[in-house]
Amino acid sequence: MALQAIHPAQQVVPFSSQRVASVPAQRVERTQPGAEQSDAPGSHPIHILRPEGALENAESLTMPKLSLNASKKTKHTPAGEIPVDWGWAELKTLASIRSGSTPSKENSFYWNGHIPWLSAKDLKWSRVSTSIDRVTDKAVKDGARLVPAGSILVLVRGMTLLKRFPVALTTVPVTFNQDLKAIVPNENKVTGQYLAYFLDTSGDDIRAGATIAGHGTGRLALDVLTEFPIPLPPLPEQRRIADILTTWDRAIETLESLISAKERRKQALMEQLLSGRKRLPGFKGKWGKVKLSELLTPIIRATAKPSSPFLAAGIRCHGRGVFLKPDFKPADIMLDELYEIQTNDLVVNITFAWEGAIAIVPEEANGALVSHRFPTYLFKQDLTCSEFFRHVIQTHGFVFECGLASPGGAGRNRVLSKKNFLKIAIPCPDLQEQQAIAAILDTADRELT
Repeated sequence: MALQAIHPAQQVVPFSSQRVASVPAQRVERTQPGAEQSDAPGSHPIHILRPEGALENAESLTMPKLSLNASKKTKHTPAGEIPVDWGWAELKTLASIRSGSTPSKENSFYWNGHIPWLSAKDLKWSRVSTSIDRVTDKAVKDGARLVPAGSILVLVRGMTLLKRFPVALTTVPVTFNQDLKAIVPNENKVTGQYLAYFLDTSGDDIRAGATIAGHGTGRLALDVLTEFPIPLPPLPEQRRIADILTTWDRAIETLESLISAKERRKQALMEQLLSGRKRLPGFKGKWGKVKLSELLTPIIRATAKPSSPFLAAGIRCHGRGVFLKPDFKPADIMLDELYEIQTNDLVVNITFAWEGAIAIVPEEANGALVSHRFPTYLFKQDLTCSEFFRHVIQTHGFVFECGLASPGGAGRNRVLSKKNFLKIAIPCPDLQEQQAIAAILDTADRELT
């Protein structure tokens, strides 16, 4: 695990204007921009890094990255290059590692109590105080392990482990299942908040030691976790690091709440405008229910599979649009014939249309190739427009209708009937009102980006 050395900065600067901010680690109170800093031992600046454009792009908002070796004088350790007055230790010497369990589901006296029982699905935030499932005092008395507030829960088994390393600090006593481990820190050596933040930022390094068990399940051996090296600043410095990152967490949570509120408002506005329940000023014409067959024309642009790498495309579920696969290798698809999509086509993934895998083709996907499972349609421009349909296909009602047109077997194995797809009828005003509605909803979308 290599940690990059960074020279101390001379002043604190706003995160929005610069990628690196420094504050004296020795002081407990918050430092204002322009405050003086000391180069004395124990006063090494702490550097917090944010990804480029993090505040501009809501999807990139994550915990700030921490550069731990901000001193001019460093030493090499198994934990990387760290300041000379810092120590390091393996995790097992700093905390106790505890395993979880699942009380019998057949015993009703164990469940629906007041004590959180956490599993992987609950580790969505950096701090947890509640869970979907809860157990009783009897479950704890009979063996469900209870860990105190301030414990750190990490995922050690599950498919999620192949993508990320969930870490959460508990704020109340909790129980947990066998897919998690609880790390109970020795507060005389390391603070729980500092350790939780460090484990979170080191997630990729920890996951590198994971193996794949049956059915694609990730598994992290206990020794990979317990022997992981932890840089150890003095305890006051650990608290200062945690204080800074906690402040960032609160700011991020506030911003995410604001974005979520805007998304809900936009969704509500979209459902009202696209159903005709809310009308824009100046439009009084009647709406009708129009079948897709009256608004769309199927288009087939068959082409032989290229002999060299080409631009391929797919469609994300839940109305999240087209994604591209540049330099797609011909050998990776067994079909001999593919189909071209073009800008402003309506394209559908018939396997996952019931999950909203429908999109309008953007300019950057023009000319991309797809398989026969992606039927494509042109809009009849005298009756409708792609701008209007871009919002229609995101409504709950439209996705529901696609589900009805997608019969299938168990699980997610459902295939859209192209014939029934064209029978779907949508509320539809005249073209001019469609364009006006699209302009309003496009403005709402821009507020979210």
